[in-house]
Amino acid sequence: MPCDDSPLCESLRRKIAHVLSVSGLHDLRPLLIAKMNDVLNLDEAEALQGSPALRKPSKSARVTALVGGGEPKEFIRQAERLTAAWSREGVEISSRVSGQHHHFSVLDDLRVPQSRNYRMLFG
Repeated sequence: MPCDDSPLCESLRRKIAHVLSVSGLHDLRPLLIAKMNDVLNLDEAEALQGSPALRKPSKSARVTALVGGGEPKEFIRQAERLTAAWSREGVEISSRVSGQHHHFSVLDDLRVPQSRNYRMLFG
């Protein structure tokens, strides 16, 4: 994700015009209390570091948070969370709920040049 503290050098960051986040987890804090954290072993510092919605974004690229309408509600909430947080920071960002796609089919439309998702990403 295009954050100000990205390890990418500035010349590379300037070449990125559009970032597509697909079914992203943009705020990892809910995982701290989830059963799966018994395996992940995330601590609060790691959750914050891995949460782009909580970090300072770079304004160098347009961002789209794409999520399938058939995905668990948490994925949709995460896309909305990133969009709300980064739009307040002046980032050109939008979220898109794509039909009834699920976590494994949300990219299918990118194979169809006539689809809205294809046009959104490739123009």
